[in-house]
Amino acid sequence: MSDEPTPAADTAPALDKRKSIILGIIGLAFIVLIFWKVIPSLGSYDVAFAQLRAMGTGAIIGIVLAVLLYLGLYGLTFPAATKGLGYWQGQQLNQAAFAISNGVPGGGAVGLAVQYGMLASYKIAPAAATASITTVGLWSTFVTLAFPV
Repeated sequence: MSDEPTPAADTAPALDKRKSIILGIIGLAFIVLIFWKVIPSLGSYDVAFAQLRAMGTGAIIGIVLAVLLYLGLYGLTFPAATKGLGYWQGQQLNQAAFAISNGVPGGGAVGLAVQYGMLASYKIAPAAATASITTVGLWSTFVTLAFPV
């Protein structure tokens, strides 16, 4: 018999399909509510589409390229600040926190909690998760302030 401790089996919890479906339906309901009630109360779809039609092809291509560049690069922020975190995990982390922070009243605080919870689910130590969230947040603020837009 060996004195070596045996590592515990690292088993990921099974995905609860029923819960996923229910949460997906709730999320879809919120999206429908936002596009059906909230956005029309703030502006007009007709005006927005008219503005898009008035734009030149070059401007539309520029916007599409800028969005694609942003989406591609934004997934690199957390992996750069967090040892062992992959690109897709960083992309999921950023997009989830961004959506919550901008879509929920008081969402900034909720977004931070979501980031922390997601990092914990990726098995990032609490101190490293806190340091990563702080680092990414500070640098995002610095970059935002540095650009004249």
